Amino acid sequence: MEIPALFEVLAFFATVVVLFMAYNNWFSTSGKRFPPGLFPWPVVGNAPLLGSEPHKTFHELAKKYGPIYRIKLGSVKAIVLCDLKTVKEALVKQRQTFGGRMKFYTYKYVNNGNSNTFNDVTTQGDLWKQNKLEMTRHLHNLSTSTTVRKKTNEFITDDVLSMLKKLEVESKINFFNPEDTIRKAGANTMCTICFGKRYDYDDEEFCELVRILKVFGAVISAGAMIDTMPWITVFPKFREILKTYKEAMASQYNWIYQRVELLSSTQDFTEPTNVVTSMMSKVNGSVTPKLKEHIATFCTEIFGAGQDTTPTAFSWVVNYLLLYPNVMKRMKSDIKEAIGDRLPTLFDRPKLPYIDAVIHETFRHSSFIPSAIPHATLEDTTLCGYHIPEGTMVFINQYSVNRDPNIWPDPEKFDPMRFLCKDESGELTMNSEAVDKYLIFSMGLRKCPGLDHAKGWLFLATAILAQTCKLMPDPAHPPSLDAISGLTLRPSCLRMKLRLNA
Repeated sequence: MEIPALFEVLAFFATVVVLFMAYNNWFSTSGKRFPPGLFPWPVVGNAPLLGSEPHKTFHELAKKYGPIYRIKLGSVKAIVLCDLKTVKEALVKQRQTFGGRMKFYTYKYVNNGNSNTFNDVTTQGDLWKQNKLEMTRHLHNLSTSTTVRKKTNEFITDDVLSMLKKLEVESKINFFNPEDTIRKAGANTMCTICFGKRYDYDDEEFCELVRILKVFGAVISAGAMIDTMPWITVFPKFREILKTYKEAMASQYNWIYQRVELLSSTQDFTEPTNVVTSMMSKVNGSVTPKLKEHIATFCTEIFGAGQDTTPTAFSWVVNYLLLYPNVMKRMKSDIKEAIGDRLPTLFDRPKLPYIDAVIHETFRHSSFIPSAIPHATLEDTTLCGYHIPEGTMVFINQYSVNRDPNIWPDPEKFDPMRFLCKDESGELTMNSEAVDKYLIFSMGLRKCPGLDHAKGWLFLATAILAQTCKLMPDPAHPPSLDAISGLTLRPSCLRMKLRLNA
């Protein structure tokens, strides 16, 4: 090859490299220390590398780059946080700075753009703080009032017993996957929390809600791809997903608004026992259309937070009990010793720490919410000695936190005892230090406000299941720890039969 021709080839490749580096803004990092990370490709960034299980990819990358590293999804710059110390530094010590959300296109369709979960102070100002405090206060009141807790115990018990009876009927035909029935029970619980009403599983309007929630769950995970790579909607598949997403968002809000409107004209607000009546009891005079929209927004938020997470958690509880029958046997024995033959209640929770430990170990080991909804930095900051620019997307890889061998000895082992310790009298009790170290509902400014309700429902459902039922795994499709990725991680091979004790 002649020298001029060789020079032209080299010059061409040098130009490509320079443009490639410029695309990734390498030159703009001069003088600042950024987290280590992957070299992104044009247009798509590192998205193709993440695969169908991004949480596991994040976990493996942390072994190479450490607990904080950077990636790029499409044109969006992001960091991934993978250990508890780093997550606490960001979400607790710098909660305001790391408490933002990205200004993504799909977010404006959640709750007609009024979502607290998908907004922050930069888009809603003080209104965001007020709404967050109000939601937390109402949920707290409903979970701490003795009178309301008694009613809550009654409706959860009714929901759980109805669910178990339905599962027993389904078991008479063949081995089956119980998830649909569990999800209906979870949706019914959300209806009771919000509206004070539960539905028969075959009720027409309830089935419409379940259908909407199922459609939403099927398309929501594609939202991240559309937001970080908007050009992807040139493909008919993603245009259709976006259309379905918008329709599901609107349908869910409209369904909930109709229930709020009905309650506003028929309900007595003097003794609030659900979110709607609790919020309406705080105002003087007539209930305005604006207030009804505000309450519908709140209820839609609560549905969004709880309709998938709690049922998925209980599906994992069932999955682990099928895998480890000795755990079921231990729970049954503890219940017999602590309370005898009567049904457990929410007030029995301190007497049954092993059941609480089983639930917490299920949270940790399954990590069924492997990554929190991405945060965003609201200003330039420093984290672990690295410069993090304003507007950086922040992934919290909860899966890595729950698999950290420095915190959890033998992390791959399912062991509820890691959440227990002995008190001064030698009695088993929950280990508060261990409870503070697992991560499933995020922390800081964005911590799930419905956490107490979720834990209460799961405790009572698990205790009643252990006391009253026998579980039988499908020998042709034995349970495993494999998961299906989506809005949450779900057991991939959950098939069983259930028999209520005579």
